Order: sequence, then structure tokens, then C-alpha cells
Amino acid sequence: MKRSKVIYWIATLWLSLGMVATGLVQLLRLPQEGQVSPPGTYGIVHLGMPVYILGLIGVWKMLGVAAVLAPGLALVKEWAYAGFSF
Repeated sequence: MKRSKVIYWIATLWLSLGMVATGLVQLLRLPQEGQVSPPGTYGIVHLGMPVYILGLIGVWKMLGVAAVLAPGLALVKEWAYAGFSF
């Protein structure tokens, strides 16, 4: 049982680290968010979406990480994992 908990926490922390890193990039609206776009522009604009969506997605990612790392809250964690997968 202990081995499975260690594997769970390693995977959870790895996912959380990735979500925090990309969430910060989106919150700060760094041009690197859209690497296929010309320098100085945002890749999300090429998808036909406004730039302010980056801030919303960044906030949602941070809230999802908080939900995943919080004890209990099984239903909220389930929705956070679903949101990460979408």
C-alpha cells in the first residue's frame, strides 16, 4: 500500500508542477505561450481566441492544482483532473 501512495504522490506532484508552470506562463501572458506564432505575438490569437482567455485558463489551472493537492474533496479533485485532461 505504501508503494502505491508514493507513486500517486510523485505523479500528482509532477502534474501539479507542470500545471503551475504553464498556468504562470498564461497568467503572465508571455509570448512563449504560442511558440508557433511570429515573435512578439500570442499563439492563441492564431486559434481565433482573444488574449484574455490566457488569464482565465491560468487561473483555472491554479485552482485545479489547489483542488488536487487539498486533502479530501474527492468530487472536486475528479473535476480538476477532468479539466486538466481537456
